[in-house]
Order: sequence, then C-alpha cells, then structure tokens
Amino acid sequence: QVRVWVVEGLGVRMEASQKEHRGEVTHLALSSSEKRVLSCSGDGSSILWQLPELERVYKLTAHTVFLGGTVLTSGEMATVGSDGSVLVWDHEDGALLADLPASTRPITTITSTTDDSTLVTAGEDAVVKVWNWNKGRVTHEGRGHSGAITKVSLSPEGDVLVSVGKDGALLFWKIP
Repeated sequence: QVRVWVVEGLGVRMEASQKEHRGEVTHLALSSSEKRVLSCSGDGSSILWQLPELERVYKLTAHTVFLGGTVLTSGEMATVGSDGSVLVWDHEDGALLADLPASTRPITTITSTTDDSTLVTAGEDAVVKVWNWNKGRVTHEGRGHSGAITKVSLSPEGDVLVSVGKDGALLFWKIP
C-alpha cells in the first residue's frame, strides 16, 4: 500500500492511500518537482503517482521485477530490476524509450545526477556503473565491494557517490 502523509508541526495525518500493488513496495522515488512519485513492487509492477492526491498516472509492466527507480527531471524515468536491465521510460505516457543491458545479475539500485545526464546503477554483481544513458553506454565502472550493493546515492553536486553493500562497506567514489 502506498500512502501520502502530511506532517504539520508535531501532528501527522494521512492525505491519501492506494493499494494497487499486489506485492511488497520495494522502492519509492520522488520527482524533483515533488509532484510525482514512482513506486516499485515485488509483484513486477511500477506505478507513477500524481501527488498529493495519489492518483495513478500509469502502471509500468516489464519482463522484470522492479527493484529500484528514479524520476528524471527531463521527462523520463529509469527503473532497474531482477533481469539486470536498466529501463528508461517516458514520464508522460509510460512508453519504453531504452532497454540497457547492465548485468547478468539483478540490479538493485539506481540514482541520477540533477542534470539527468548520468545514471548510476549497482546490484548483486558488486559493480558500480556510471552511465551516459542517452548514448546507452557505461562510461565508468567501480569495484570495491565484496558482496551485493544495496544502495547508491549521489551528493547534491553530483560529484561524490556513496555505495553501501551487504558486505557492510560504505564506499565513497569520485564521479568524473
């Protein structure tokens, strides 16, 4: 179930609630405008919601279990999943724009720079990949984890990446 909560001072109230996913919600990504949120689920679906009313814009389905996603300011979304692909979608109509093979293992996390020029992915192969998604290619790879990477996050300036993995390591990477 996806819920929108409003925090006012010390009080909290539920603004909206929707139950369209049939499985556990595994990831949420808020657009930079804070007007839309992308939810990913273990049921194999990903839904783009309009905020604050939590109205479904559309539901994405693919040949993967969605494990993560990000909403790009340029009008696209990118998702990652169990099949090792990075899928880039049109933000307005949900059309698939690109299917980028990233790994033979599940990709579990994705983030993007504020100018949307670069995507960063990681997953069970323990490799951080920096992408120029417009060209559909990996520009840099980083290895340092001894196990699956569970989360990547970029600094606001987009020049430092932090990754954390099942190996317990927290690694900092300089983004070129």
